[in-house]
Amino acid sequence: MIAALGHGAVVRAGLGVRRVEPEASPAHTPLTAQLGVGLRPGRYAAVNVAYSRTPFDETAGLMRLDLVVDAVDLALDVSPGPGWSISAGGGGAWLSDSNSRYSAVGAVLGRVVRGIQIGPFARIFGYRESRVGLYFAPIRFSTIEGRAVYQWQRSRWGVRADGGLGSQRLVLVGVAPQTQTEWHVGLSLSRGWAANNELTLVGSVTNSAAATTTVGVPGASFRYGTLGLTFRQGL
Repeated sequence: MIAALGHGAVVRAGLGVRRVEPEASPAHTPLTAQLGVGLRPGRYAAVNVAYSRTPFDETAGLMRLDLVVDAVDLALDVSPGPGWSISAGGGGAWLSDSNSRYSAVGAVLGRVVRGIQIGPFARIFGYRESRVGLYFAPIRFSTIEGRAVYQWQRSRWGVRADGGLGSQRLVLVGVAPQTQTEWHVGLSLSRGWAANNELTLVGSVTNSAAATTTVGVPGASFRYGTLGLTFRQGL
């Protein structure tokens, strides 16, 4: 559901149930919810506040734990000039196993030539308690990288490519802090039609430890890839 609240404000909300049938356990239907409020305090500034309630079931082991996550996030985006963007955000999450998580992120992108932007990116998050062997819950995980973004648009076709290179630091209970090189590459191809309709093919590859939901062997290399197809239908 999307509802306008006067000039410069938008509310997005959703409610539903998700059926989960883990192996060797009874089926259940956890309640899911999403609620978001977007404000535009200025012509080139946007603030978004979102609440979500979702099951934490990315793996069969997590399905058996029957965990639910309540999360609140705040995001701020500002464009001080043509080709420039500044974004920042943060939030908290509370898991049904009494664990909790904090997070913060910031990025700056500036145009160097037409279609190409570069800038720094930083992210940090951590959990109150570690859950080694159950899911990825470091005491602290931080990433600092330099990013480059290329965008091309012609008629209804669009291409977006982005990549980053930097450093990631992982702090786990009972293990010496680990610092490793971090990188990611992403690509999307989109085709739009009518007013707000769009079909997008997206893919990415990264070695960021934050992309996994389970903790592997400390110090081991890690690589994670995604491929997806998204469809947007305007009303």
